[in-house]
Amino acid sequence: MNRNVRRMAWYMRKVNAYNRARFDLLRGRTDRVPPSNRPARLLAYKLAMNERLRAGRSVPTC
Repeated sequence: MNRNVRRMAWYMRKVNAYNRARFDLLRGRTDRVPPSNRPARLLAYKLAMNERLRAGRSVPTC
């Protein structure tokens, strides 16, 4: 269980970092432009995490 919580916390940190970068970009607070593959990369992280969580469960989910 603790391992799953750590994975969720890691994913949430990544999402929060992404949101902060986008907010800064929209507000013009930074000149740094986020990479163009950032949304696709974060989605891949999310899907990989979901697969790992499903693999660890003994009861199938719907």
